[in-house]
Amino acid sequence: MEAENGLTLWNTHKDDQVVIFARGELDFATSPRLVQTIWSLMEDAVDQYIINCREVTFIDSEMLKNVLTLRRQFERMGKVLGLSHCSPSIERILNLLGIRDQLVINGVSD
Repeated sequence: MEAENGLTLWNTHKDDQVVIFARGELDFATSPRLVQTIWSLMEDAVDQYIINCREVTFIDSEMLKNVLTLRRQFERMGKVLGLSHCSPSIERILNLLGIRDQLVINGVSD
């Protein structure tokens, strides 16, 4: 759980779900690291990958673009990728861009 560029990532694995916890900013500088982390966690037996945003303080358009691209790639493989526990400010951005329903996974526990 080491911070790099102001972003700390760690994950948990339970049954057919991987939760990637993020603390800090999800932006242009940290996007490659998050994408690499998600791909490194890819397993055949896992169907759902969730980025827990409870401790995310900022998200930019580059990160959202990359998450949407990943989501489409995962969908083609029969897997799900989405966000959970978004702050009101992140929810507002997702709603303004019209992508909330594509990215947010509800009913996810920690």
